[in-house]
Amino acid sequence: MTLRPWQGILLTLAAVAASTSVARAQLPVRILTPPPADEPLSRPTGGPPLLSPEWAVGMLDDASAHGHWVGGAGFYLLQPSFEHNVAFTARTSVSPSGPIPVAFASSGNLGISGAPTGAIAAAVPPVQTVNLSSLTPFHTELGAAPQLWVGYVSDSGLGVRGRWWQFEQGYSQGVVNPVATDTTTSTTISSATPLGLGVTSFSNTNLADPIAITSRLTISVWDMEATEDVQLGGLNLTFAGGLRYVHLAERYNVYRNRTGTEVFAGGSTTLLQDSDTLESGHSFNGLGPTLAMDARRDIGGGWSLFGTMRGSAVFGRSKARASQATVQVSQTQSLVVPQPIAFNLSMSGPIPVPTANVNQNGTLLGPSLVTNTTTVSNFNEATSGGDDILPIGEMELGIEYTRNWGRMRFFGQAAFVGQAWFGAGGPAEADGNLGLIGLSVRTGVTY
Repeated sequence: MTLRPWQGILLTLAAVAASTSVARAQLPVRILTPPPADEPLSRPTGGPPLLSPEWAVGMLDDASAHGHWVGGAGFYLLQPSFEHNVAFTARTSVSPSGPIPVAFASSGNLGISGAPTGAIAAAVPPVQTVNLSSLTPFHTELGAAPQLWVGYVSDSGLGVRGRWWQFEQGYSQGVVNPVATDTTTSTTISSATPLGLGVTSFSNTNLADPIAITSRLTISVWDMEATEDVQLGGLNLTFAGGLRYVHLAERYNVYRNRTGTEVFAGGSTTLLQDSDTLESGHSFNGLGPTLAMDARRDIGGGWSLFGTMRGSAVFGRSKARASQATVQVSQTQSLVVPQPIAFNLSMSGPIPVPTANVNQNGTLLGPSLVTNTTTVSNFNEATSGGDDILPIGEMELGIEYTRNWGRMRFFGQAAFVGQAWFGAGGPAEADGNLGLIGLSVRTGVTY
């Protein structure tokens, strides 16, 4: 996969975030020390001494002054948006009946020789066929994705954390190719064509053709990162870098099955099975670097504003597969009328006059139904695969509420989430971008 320029910019910004983390680690650290014992403690007007015993105890109890564990759980509410999103395409052709087309006018149907001219030509305009085409996408909606994380931060601000989340959602579309009410209108419904395989339904004047189309998106993400906590003015920053594992899979299936009886002059055809089954999918599995920066700003009363930016470049292997099975089992019944008996005129004696069809035994023969059953089947399969790279950009903006309870600190977060998966593909295609937009709700504890 070739990186687009703006995809390279995304990865560059993530690298800048990592270099900023190193720079912050070199900032001077201000160490608080109590005044000499022979100096009196200053007391602001109306307040306790600055270095009162209560202040010292609070520092000892503050989880940020010691190594601590942090963990939590929550969920995303995400809605996918595909760059290439095709469930099926419907095309309707209308050929209006009317005057004889000029191109077919002749002395046989107009009583003139040569092509018509003048008033006759105006009365027989050419037939124009009108083609109407419409594309129907899959309709996505918000879906829940569970998320878990756990980590440890040492008293120096360095730490490690692991994170997991998974999103899975299915979509479906149903359509019926209707019975053509007249011979001037025809409708063709075509599926997408993964790896060149596809299903096409043609309307007829006897039977409708129902089609079901389904798709499913699955994303699993694992992050393992080293972290560093840095305070810059009123901002609490956390820089993280590590590895990300991604499993992404998308499926696209089409099922068509038409049954029924078509009646024609002298017989009928019963479709016991007239079906197409298209099953396809593409997947990606890979591992690559991920860089992130979390920023938090206290606004008082236990409330904080926070934001997260993350960039990942996952290297791995992509695979795609598609198979199509077509089966038609038809049973035709035809009315067969026996031919009259032939008589040899050279026979001696009087010539019999046939009054009915009889066999050689003299048994009367009448019309009969002949039944023939025909089965036609076909199967095709295609595969592809290769090395690939999947760039991912993520952003969160939200609010957090924190409450202390002894040595534990509980917090809850709600945030707006936007993710861009470049080149993740669509339901039936391995190319194109995928966007995820929604909310994140989670709660956790620091101890």
